Parts: sequence; C-alpha cells; structure tokens
Amino acid sequence: NCGNITITVNPAQSTPTVSVNGSTTLCSGGTVTLSSTQAHSYLWSNNATTSSINVSTSGNYSVTVSNSSGCSAISSATSLYVNPSNPTLTAPSSATLNVNTGFCTASQFSLGTATTNDTWGYSITNNAASSYAVGSYTVTWSLSDGCSNTATANQSVTVVDNQPPVIYNCPASFTTSASCDNPMTWLAPTASDNCTLVSLTPDHAIGSTFTFGSTTVTYTATDNHGNTSTCVFTVTCN
Repeated sequence: NCGNITITVNPAQSTPTVSVNGSTTLCSGGTVTLSSTQAHSYLWSNNATTSSINVSTSGNYSVTVSNSSGCSAISSATSLYVNPSNPTLTAPSSATLNVNTGFCTASQFSLGTATTNDTWGYSITNNAASSYAVGSYTVTWSLSDGCSNTATANQSVTVVDNQPPVIYNCPASFTTSASCDNPMTWLAPTASDNCTLVSLTPDHAIGSTFTFGSTTVTYTATDNHGNTSTCVFTVTCN
C-alpha cells in the first residue's frame, strides 16, 4: 500500500534587533535597558529569559529568540562599557629641565602627558608653574570626569644649570725680554654667569715672577652650581 507523507515546514524566526534605552557608555552604578523585538521566547547572553534586561556591567550582549515552532535566530552583539569608579591616572616620568640659555630659570618646557584608563569626558590638568629656578619640585596632575570621579598623580621635576660662566678678554700669550725675576703684568680677564658667578681665579697672579721658558697661566671661573670654564694663555720669559 502506498501511504502519504506529510512534511511540515515551520516558519523561520526573523533575526531580532536589540534597542538600547540610554547610552552604551555608563558611569559606575548606572544601568541601561536592552530590549528585543517581539518573539515567543528569549535567551540573552547573560542567561536572562525576559524580553528586556537591565545591565550595569561592561560586556557584549546578544539575544537568541525563538518562535512557537522552535525556530531560533540570534541578534548582533551590543557592546556596553561602564566607566570605572576609580580611574587610574599615571603622571609622566620624572623630568630634568635645563635652564634657558642666558637665564637662571627654565620656562616654555614640556613635562609630557599623563595617561588614564578613564573614558568619560575627562580632563587632566597640572599645577606646574610657568617657570622654575634651579632646584627640585613636585608637579601634581589631576583628573576629573563626567562621572564625578577624580584622581591625582605626582611627577618629580628637577631644574639644572648646565651653563658654565663666560670669560671675556682672555689675554693672548706673550713673550717678554725682561728678566724672569721681574713681576709680569697683563690685563686681567672678566667673567659673567647666567646664574651667579662665584669666583674668577688665576693660578698665577698678576705681578708673579716666572722661571725661564714658557709658563701656562690659567684663570678658572666658577658659578654657584659648580659649573666652570677656563681661560688659558702662555707667558714666555727669555
């Protein structure tokens, strides 16, 4: 006998869409509602089985829906990001600044950029002065964001004087036919410094006597930060 075969084709479940009632970026403690289009049953990626869910943690959320015939379809993922309640702020690494040329202060400098894991409309400022004298300082960086979070971080800043004194009118080397026992004279040089000149000292003073032959005379200029420069010339006594 020949029998009849009945084939039933169940209707396919259309792909659901997820609507977001609010922003997908939240402050810590906030929630947002995700809702699926109408279906017979729901299974969210967080195992919820309702048509809408309230979420408050970062993640990717999707929903699998089924019709009354058991056919199912899955939505595309909706990403949710929750801004941390205690954002981190990292100050730039310690900075060493040289004073500006001809000055005893540092200005118009860059201290680098602080970094954070914050994402919610944040601003970062610091309390750096516009100029610093030679010395060591602490610069405080501060963060505030649209979630009323704050954070601070400190940066060490050291300003150094790397400029030696400048010596002017260094005498030229000379030869004298006068007796070596006679006091030798020359016009003494002068010096200045971008900070403070401490001394300008010769190793042979004007009026010194010299031995026969050539003698090197050295003037050493020293500033208050230990930088030095020298003026060197030769006195030859025949």
